[in-house]
Amino acid sequence: LVTIEAMSCGVPVVGSNMAGTAECIQCGYNGYLFNPSDTEDLSRKIVDYLNLSYEDRLQLSKNAIMSAKQFETHKIMDDMYRKLQTII
Repeated sequence: LVTIEAMSCGVPVVGSNMAGTAECIQCGYNGYLFNPSDTEDLSRKIVDYLNLSYEDRLQLSKNAIMSAKQFETHKIMDDMYRKLQTII
């Protein structure tokens, strides 16, 4: 949930390309993914972010907010309800 909470506040996340984080982040669109245990890859992703223009950072932030909205509680519950209906 930390990834989604950060994104909902407009904070682009540099996260490990694993599990839930990898499901939330689209590399270069709303944050960056680095390969687990690869400190050089992590460093590159941080530098990539730092090298962005102000406008590109702002767009990344807006994209993070929009992406986090996909994971709002009511949307998740509606999706689960629809899936359950198809099973039943």
